[in-house]
Amino acid sequence: KANFRFRKDSLIWFSFASGVGIEGARGIVTPDTVVIIDRVNKQYMAYDFEAFSKRFGYPVDFTMVQNMILGNLILDRKDSDEVIETSELVRLLQQDGKIKVDNAVNRTTFKIEDVMVREENTSNELSIHYDRFGLVGEFAFPYQTQVDLRYTNEQGASKHSVAEINYSKVEEED
Repeated sequence: KANFRFRKDSLIWFSFASGVGIEGARGIVTPDTVVIIDRVNKQYMAYDFEAFSKRFGYPVDFTMVQNMILGNLILDRKDSDEVIETSELVRLLQQDGKIKVDNAVNRTTFKIEDVMVREENTSNELSIHYDRFGLVGEFAFPYQTQVDLRYTNEQGASKHSVAEINYSKVEEED
């Protein structure tokens, strides 16, 4: 079970708990810092985004984290982005330095359904699948998100993490 609270463009609070309510981790993300308290292993971790990026082998910033959780484009749209249209999807292919992003956008809802992020010359990749869209205010929100992360850490070890997030309640505050 995950709980997120946002203050747009400035703060993300999060907490992860098991199905029986035991909190495993909590943290806060600001535009320059990520702080995680791992209650299971009794560890405290604080990173600036440069160190956080090195830990996971990806250049990551606050806006990227916020957009991944909300189901928005990870990278800003540019004129140089390639657009490929099919009968069901619009694929938006983006590149930012060594990072390539493939966004699959539903032609009917105009919502991102799948994102694949790859880093050139490495085996690092992140895939995100968004599903079960519902309205929050006037915006469609993905009530189910699956994240699959594969990366090589600083010690050269291959890592693989999968997270499935099912939102039960999403509210927009004034």
